[in-house]
Amino acid sequence: MSKSRRIPAYVHHKPTGQARVRIKGKDFYLGKYGSPESHERYDELIAEHVIDVEPGSCKTLTAVLAGWWAECKKRYHKGKGKLGGAQNWRPIIRILREQHGEERAEDLGPVKLRKLLETAAVEHGWSLGYTRMRLSRVKQIFKWAAAEELVTVTAFQRLEVVEIRHGRKTKAIPPVADTLVEQTLPHLTPMIADMIRLQRFSGMRPGELVMMRPDEVDRSAEIWVYVPDHHKTEHHGKNRTIYLGPKAQVILAPWLLKCSTEYVFATRRSQHYTSDSYRQVIHRACKLYGLTKWSPNQVRKATATSVRKMLDVESAASLLGHSSSVVTQDHYATHDKQRAIEAARLLG
Repeated sequence: MSKSRRIPAYVHHKPTGQARVRIKGKDFYLGKYGSPESHERYDELIAEHVIDVEPGSCKTLTAVLAGWWAECKKRYHKGKGKLGGAQNWRPIIRILREQHGEERAEDLGPVKLRKLLETAAVEHGWSLGYTRMRLSRVKQIFKWAAAEELVTVTAFQRLEVVEIRHGRKTKAIPPVADTLVEQTLPHLTPMIADMIRLQRFSGMRPGELVMMRPDEVDRSAEIWVYVPDHHKTEHHGKNRTIYLGPKAQVILAPWLLKCSTEYVFATRRSQHYTSDSYRQVIHRACKLYGLTKWSPNQVRKATATSVRKMLDVESAASLLGHSSSVVTQDHYATHDKQRAIEAARLLG
């Protein structure tokens, strides 16, 4: 690859402590060096730059990834500032780009990919199932690239034979105890604390919580209704409705006093938290104050367990948005509107 075609580097600008990238002679400052936000901004700028430099001729892996990122934003984009499910592709895109970005996409063979994923699994503590999910996403990227004639069909077919057979198997994660949550809350910002409380009284997923906007909450009835603009199972054609009882309403009401299109729980830069950054805030607080580490998904499990004890497994399934009560039994403790409303009322 010629020097003019090299991918601009993500570098540390020591005088300011920020990350920086130089594109076509212009410096772009990306935020605190090493932060998730700086990497996200870098990915976006590189995607725009590579597509502009090599239209229709994606030869490097970074160029293919840039094309896929543009495709992700089309597939999952939900309006201005809403990336939706596209953000879930960022981790694997970043790993591929950092390790083999300037190499030809055609050169990513089975052995190289397996080694990359197995190494990443050890470094990041991925489970076997999570590693296999990342592998599946790489295959999907190359399937799309082959269809767009950015790589040969052979390049995609070679990766189809890759399997991950060894890795850390996960244990069932229990619900978090309310006492542990109460011990943690004083060490968090009021916003994060209220996010946790709201999740406990509603059973919503972390991804649904962080993307909430005031105009998505219907407050016209006794039980409020939150219909997320996007959610985990939307690609299966399923709807998601979250019911908010009295206690959830008391927590949420003060945060709704803002522009209807802004994020309810916004960061200082008026962006939304991601599921990862929301979890990381809790993990940091637990580590700093010597508390047992727990995650937002365990709050959701605690809610399901409570509803199951108060009512039944079908009510828990309805509140959590599971299409089958079997899922609730297996993972936590028939979609039915009245069951979900009653569960929300009892939680509050």
